[in-house]
Amino acid sequence: IHSISFTDGQSWLLSDAGIVAVNGAFDERVDFQRDSAGRIVRLSAPDGAGGTTAIAYRYDSAGRLILVRHLDDHDFGTPIAYDAAGQVLTDPLAANLGAVVNWASSSSNPNAWFGELKVNQTVSLAFTVRDSEIASTVHTPGGQGAVILALETQLPADGELEVVGAQIIGSSTVEGKVTHLLRVNEAGTKLIRITGSGAAQLRISIAGDLDRDGQVDAADSLAWEHAAATHDPLADIDGDGQIGSADRQVLVANSGFKANQAPAASAAASTALKTHTGLATRSALSNIAEDREGDTLFWRILGSTHGSARLEANGQEVGFTPEAGYSGAATLTLQADDGFAAGAPIELTIDVSGARLLHIHLAPLPALASGQFARLQASVDFADEQSVAITDPAYLTLSAADLAGLGGSLPSPVLIDDARDLIHATGVGPALLMLQRVDSDGRLIQATAALTVHAAPLPFDPDGSESDDNYAGEESLPIEPDVYPGTLTLMPGDTRQLKVRLLDPNSEQSIDIHTPSQTTFAGTPETLESYVDPDSGESFEILIPATPPVYSGTRYLVSDASIAALSEDGLITALQDGEVSISIVHLASVVDAYGGVSEQVIGQSDIRLRVQAAALTDDDPSTATPAGITIAADQGGVVQAATGETVMIGAGALRDDAVVSIQRIAVADLLAETGMAAPEAEILQTLAAFRLDLGEQATRVPVQLAITLQDEAGVEVGDEVLFLRRGSAPDLTGAMQDKWWLLDNGFVGTDAHGHLVARTASPPYSGVSGSGDLILVKTRSDHQTGAVTVRGNGLNVFALTTNSLATSMAGDLASGGLSGAGAATNLIGLFAGMSEIYAIKLDFGGVYQVVPVQKSLANGELTLTIATPGASESGTLDAATSPRISDVKMLASGKLQLTLENLQAAAVPGMAAQATALRLWVSPEQLSIDAQGKASSSVWNTDSQTKRDGMRLWQQLIDLAAVAPGASSMTVEVELPAQLALGLHRLTVQRLLQTVDPSIPGASRWLANGEPGSVTLEGQTDFSVVTLADKIEIFRDGEIVNEIPYLDARGKAIVGGGSKTDQIAFSLDNRLLFVAGAHGNIHVIDTATMMAATSFSVGTANVSSLAVSGQWLYVAEGGPYEPTGSYRLLRVNIDETSADFLAIQEIELPATVSGQNAPYGYIDMAITHGAHSYLAVTASQQSVGVAMARSQPDSGNVFILDLDQLLASKGRLTATSAGAFLQVDFPTREGKGPQYISSAGIKDNTLRLLLSDAFDLNAGLATVTV
Repeated sequence: IHSISFTDGQSWLLSDAGIVAVNGAFDERVDFQRDSAGRIVRLSAPDGAGGTTAIAYRYDSAGRLILVRHLDDHDFGTPIAYDAAGQVLTDPLAANLGAVVNWASSSSNPNAWFGELKVNQTVSLAFTVRDSEIASTVHTPGGQGAVILALETQLPADGELEVVGAQIIGSSTVEGKVTHLLRVNEAGTKLIRITGSGAAQLRISIAGDLDRDGQVDAADSLAWEHAAATHDPLADIDGDGQIGSADRQVLVANSGFKANQAPAASAAASTALKTHTGLATRSALSNIAEDREGDTLFWRILGSTHGSARLEANGQEVGFTPEAGYSGAATLTLQADDGFAAGAPIELTIDVSGARLLHIHLAPLPALASGQFARLQASVDFADEQSVAITDPAYLTLSAADLAGLGGSLPSPVLIDDARDLIHATGVGPALLMLQRVDSDGRLIQATAALTVHAAPLPFDPDGSESDDNYAGEESLPIEPDVYPGTLTLMPGDTRQLKVRLLDPNSEQSIDIHTPSQTTFAGTPETLESYVDPDSGESFEILIPATPPVYSGTRYLVSDASIAALSEDGLITALQDGEVSISIVHLASVVDAYGGVSEQVIGQSDIRLRVQAAALTDDDPSTATPAGITIAADQGGVVQAATGETVMIGAGALRDDAVVSIQRIAVADLLAETGMAAPEAEILQTLAAFRLDLGEQATRVPVQLAITLQDEAGVEVGDEVLFLRRGSAPDLTGAMQDKWWLLDNGFVGTDAHGHLVARTASPPYSGVSGSGDLILVKTRSDHQTGAVTVRGNGLNVFALTTNSLATSMAGDLASGGLSGAGAATNLIGLFAGMSEIYAIKLDFGGVYQVVPVQKSLANGELTLTIATPGASESGTLDAATSPRISDVKMLASGKLQLTLENLQAAAVPGMAAQATALRLWVSPEQLSIDAQGKASSSVWNTDSQTKRDGMRLWQQLIDLAAVAPGASSMTVEVELPAQLALGLHRLTVQRLLQTVDPSIPGASRWLANGEPGSVTLEGQTDFSVVTLADKIEIFRDGEIVNEIPYLDARGKAIVGGGSKTDQIAFSLDNRLLFVAGAHGNIHVIDTATMMAATSFSVGTANVSSLAVSGQWLYVAEGGPYEPTGSYRLLRVNIDETSADFLAIQEIELPATVSGQNAPYGYIDMAITHGAHSYLAVTASQQSVGVAMARSQPDSGNVFILDLDQLLASKGRLTATSAGAFLQVDFPTREGKGPQYISSAGIKDNTLRLLLSDAFDLNAGLATVTV
């Protein structure tokens, strides 16, 4: 059944997940929750009062329903009992005696029933035995448990008893009381049926639970012994009036029984829950109580103080709503049960905090099409807790703002259900959602979300072509206002004008949208036009109605107006300490050719504003005021000098925490303090000077400055000023010259004391983002220059210079030239008539060139044309210009000597050579070098930190080694780190040029030039290796060229030794030399440098032989002195590029050649390569050391492994299959002491081996063929 239709027109849709009404409300549905077996375990449905109710279902191990529980009720629910045929019993219950745990000593006698029987009426009573209780009586593994109960009855003479679900295994009558022993071996609800007429009573208990603690244990056994000795009736367990072995047998049969316990409070129950004034909270109950048997818990609410509580529909969460306006301690009392037994009441403490609400955060909304729903997700910050998820829809008020003031002309495309924080898209167009709350102190806290609802997709047309658009209309491009500054810190009383721009998709120009309204279409008035019919000559008048104007608009919204206020055109006024979010919302209207609105879209940008008092500094060591203030990068801050100079740093502007300071420089002392005089005194008036320290790194975004003027002569409020920083720039020959760099503009205002203060304004300027000495200047004349056009201003034009000034072309000036930069335009115009202007072009690789700028003045407009520079190859990727490592040599001192060539960048004609330096890295893989000359790889993120992984190393060895001017080559010596396998690495060298800094105009920095050069070191050849007890000697041409001590993994000297056959092995590429040492150590030698790279241990047993096949080092353990039978055959991963480099695997061998069948272990190995690779191994049954004892007659073992047939599993290798293992058979009384073995290769499909035998008289050398 998929649907049901009713005669009244209503319809239901049905599925395995639930039932929903067609066109019904979102929450008017019935939900089914199922377990892994597909059974319904919970049903949720509307309760008719706006909430939800639920019913839970529980099943036994056979999958039968055993309990139905309405989660809103206060009882244990309805137990379900079955007869022997598995049919549900439907008897009405006179009483439910419950579970065993409830039968403990109690004045209410929960395990007893008293009543009056009536003729022809059956009284049915229920009791329950739990799965864990039956399991507790299992006495042997695999056995079946059974619980024995004692049912005592006193019935009228005509009374009859029937027990359903239990076996009566014995009955006794003493003085009118009948005791039945019931055996239960299947958990579930059982029925007791009694009939007759007259008074009746019964009592049920666990047989043998003498102390009634719910357990049959040693305490009961001792109690029975004592009662039996004193003839206490307590010992009469079966109720037959006698005390004897039958009672003991019942006690023993029930021993181990443990009643399924009620849930108990967990340690977490003592932890106070937390919420805030007016905020309903919801808490999971899973950690409040625990059930020792792992049963699913049910919960009931017993009471609460200072608020109301409700159990959620899932039954496992509780909701608490504080009293209106209340803050302080509240309580919630709960009780847990497992469906059969209830635990003690649990009182939870709830801390209702009265902390202030600070922020509302909205989770991003999905893109909505007409007809879709979305539920709003929000979190809030309080003064005492951050990121509190809001699950109570009543806490925040959700609404859709009226967009008419922004130029909105379309009906709202959304319907808001504030009771459920639900958004229903019903139309198409822009919407602005407002989420608000008035806090207890009267402050309005709010957050906004702008969204544009699009048309829903059209139904799929199977007959349509692929080119058909299946959408009702094209989806609009999102818009996002460009706001400056993006992060901001102000002092109380400060103001700041936001600059808001938007990219016009038609002109691709950035337009100003900071005003509350912008005219998109001016509209047309009503007109009356005359028309003459050319055929009839008749004239007509046509009234053309007026077309209304169309507007776009911008709105500014602040999250807390008590901290900052905004005017309608974006002027911020900081009011008091705090942090707010400012949302800048822009609605853009698009009109058609007739002035009609064809589309409206909305976008939003948010900025973070922090308002705080300035932290004061001064440079007087005699005061307690610090010279600098540590500013947290993620918080920002305000730092102010004692003389009033102030720097305001927005949150996130600093790259790292930094000590920030600002210090006045007296204008009269400028030359003495900075080494530079004020620029162009006849044109520029220097108003102030100061030193700013923002740390070593440039900020991510410009900082804001408020500088008190030292010279106020002729300065008025509103005057535009320029901020210049001391720096340097190359001249026409490339020589660096001191310059004052124009970074920002600003406007003059006043501070709280009426003093004149200049505040930075930034765009279109790049702004101040680095440390340095700065001055404020103002042009001395009112010279007004017309438009200044810059031609030839490509992406590589870095700055314009003239005389002692330089203007950075970063920021918006990079794309817009000098348009909008009024003061800079006037300044350039002044200098254009007095001196030459030059452009600095910064090319790839840090190469800069200075070229002249041609000037032309026509019709009052100045045109600056940047000349095309001469060709330069230094910024290219030509490998011929890259540095090269031409020679690598190990010195006797242990240092590495490198010869480097191709050091110089290609010269720029007419320019002085830029300072050149080299960086050198060592790494096991190829490195990527970025533009700043920093190295990285897939596993190495920063070259400022060394990374080591075993013998592999990532490290910068040389930083900025100076290259002499004109030098074509140079030699450097490098101190190598200890335990480095240089043969597994490559050396990488990069040339860097000292050049102008694109991020901090006026400063210099090093940039990578050309491609890096690298060399991989090969292992040495033509040498011999000799191992001694304490060292390894390297010979070449008969002479010792190096002596290498044995070192452990920590670099400590140790001794070698032990019985060896093949002590030395080489990796396939000859870069690593492996030497077997003592006590399971293996030493690794780097053959490129003939130095110890590392040591590793495979255990503590003697390593007798080594062999290499592919990327594996095979290791044999064995020795002539200790026949322990615990030796192993291993292999080690020697692929240095593998994540498991030097990981060890044990090879599992057949029993015939392992354990006590190889008491002295494995002596020697030989590798043979062919279509497969084969490993031959010798394993003697007796010691092959020097001894006087006679040999035993039994043969030893020689076996061959097909290495391609080994099976890997969980870190081990298996060589027990027939295809992987072959044991060599020896003739009688031969092969008694197999020792050395060597491969003679494969010929004619025959594997040939040469074997030495220590104990075969006159047959010590043999061949083995397979």
